[in-house]
Amino acid sequence: GTSSTVPTTETVNSSVLSGQIITTVRDAIKTGYLQWSPRLYLAMYTCDIQATSEVLGKVYAVINRRRGRILSEEMREGTPYFTIKASIPIVESFGFADDIRKRTSGAAIPLLLFRGYEPLDTDPFWVPTTEEELEDLGEKADRENVAKKYMEKVRKRKGLFVERKIVEHAEKQRTLKNKILKQVSRVITAKRQREGGGFIVRRPLPGGGLEYADPFLMLDHMGPVNYGPGEAVGAPDHPHRGFETVTYMLSGEFEHHDSHGNHGLLKPGWVQWMTAGSGVIHSEMPSDDLLKKGGRFEGFQIWVNLPAKDKMIRPRYQDVPPEDIPWFHSEDKKTNIKVIAGEVEGVTATIDTHTPIYLLDLRTSGRYELTIPEGMSA
Repeated sequence: GTSSTVPTTETVNSSVLSGQIITTVRDAIKTGYLQWSPRLYLAMYTCDIQATSEVLGKVYAVINRRRGRILSEEMREGTPYFTIKASIPIVESFGFADDIRKRTSGAAIPLLLFRGYEPLDTDPFWVPTTEEELEDLGEKADRENVAKKYMEKVRKRKGLFVERKIVEHAEKQRTLKNKILKQVSRVITAKRQREGGGFIVRRPLPGGGLEYADPFLMLDHMGPVNYGPGEAVGAPDHPHRGFETVTYMLSGEFEHHDSHGNHGLLKPGWVQWMTAGSGVIHSEMPSDDLLKKGGRFEGFQIWVNLPAKDKMIRPRYQDVPPEDIPWFHSEDKKTNIKVIAGEVEGVTATIDTHTPIYLLDLRTSGRYELTIPEGMSA
């Protein structure tokens, strides 16, 4: 015959207790791990690229879109070539070389070498809670959490549960009589990062799926930040070539020096328009007063591409105080527009530009329709 063992009450209770202990320890380890604010380590490539000034903006756009960062940029003396060294996550590198070649029509070819591993300084489980975080990322954290994205790619590949969010897109454009009323198709949350000597910028372009908006290469919102005495930082000597940089100050002071002997002190309301052309090295540093006393700092900088025929023109520097920048005022007095570049109903900017663009500081408490000439794309 066969014999069987009947489990006693003590054996059953011991098994239940063991299961409870295992579950409790597992949950405690998970809780402790999440409280530690975990980080992912990314395998990285070093990327060396040689490119001319004509395609430099396109190279930067591809690198930014793939979440890379520029390590150095040098102009080879006596040649029109720049040597760019960048760092790119391997997870973002698939098709990178083809992307560079297509965007530059074969004028730039990258060389990728394994560099090692770097921590990604983003908690994949983090959600915004403070007022500043909610302002920066939105109440629903609509800016992409890159660490979570990478983690969920792995989970999806292994067949594990992944949260998904379905987004409805905007409506089509409406046509009214002979005017096209353009609708907001999407809202892009600017990427927050450090530039130059360590100052904070928010950069919607390039990035966020908006990589190339001809003729604009880059848009930075600098600050806002409140510096204490001795804390202000800027951008030490660095080169530009083949485009124009436009700086519009809202608060604080920036001091400009360049390799062609130009010097300017930008104060609130001032505009600086620097045409890099054939090449210039310049610095943008906080004024002695801001560095000594501290204070609020905020402004905008935009890079405007030059037409191919003007890439190698002589560098030029313009700075304009607020009293020399014209304003347009609507008849109902509810709309006031500072015309920095372009023209609004007969009010023309004083700044001379190589590329026709509109750069306006528009303030309204009512309704105003601005007519943009046909052919302007961005």
